[in-house]
Amino acid sequence: MKSILIFILMLICTANICNGQYFNAGFRLGGNFCQIDGDNMSGYNLAGLVGGVFASYQFNKVWEGQFEMLYSQKGSARVTTDTSANNINGIWDLFRIDYIEVPVMVNCILSKKIKLSGGLGGALMIGNHYIGKNNNVVLNNIDAVTKGELSGTIGAQYFFTPRISLYGRFTYSLIGINKPNPALSPSLNATAFYLYDGGMANNVISFGIYYYMLKPVK
Repeated sequence: MKSILIFILMLICTANICNGQYFNAGFRLGGNFCQIDGDNMSGYNLAGLVGGVFASYQFNKVWEGQFEMLYSQKGSARVTTDTSANNINGIWDLFRIDYIEVPVMVNCILSKKIKLSGGLGGALMIGNHYIGKNNNVVLNNIDAVTKGELSGTIGAQYFFTPRISLYGRFTYSLIGINKPNPALSPSLNATAFYLYDGGMANNVISFGIYYYMLKPVK
């Protein structure tokens, strides 16, 4: 927590020092709509929070680099009132995973109103909350998924003002988040678990607001 507060202070100081140059910084706040591919359920049934800080550098009128530090909730949930195959075979009622996530993005500035984004992100799990099927058990910080996550992200922003934008993003695990199965050989684990091919992967759609502390470069 101390490191996050220090990072926020550094962003504010950087934005003030670099006022009128190509740096910018600010805050991001929104919601995640989540599912886990490979958990025998479908649908973005788990809602979570996402928020944090970012810093960006505009290389020219079209291209921009962006670094973010976020708290992000991911996971999946079973709709207990749904008896269809989409939910009845789920292996839990709820599994929420809390991450500190660091996306590194490349932005394409199409106009003063529209910005497209794409990039990679690394995440560290800081906790999780598990509710077993039919509420049979409630646990915290279970040892069921990998501590880290590597993901890919694409998204877009629409600017209402020079400093406030609405964003939408799609984020997907590039490497399976489930731990290797000790009953399988290392080569089979590399295919079935480390890479998402029958394992589990976070699948997240998010929406929210960006606030830029400085006006963008004209």
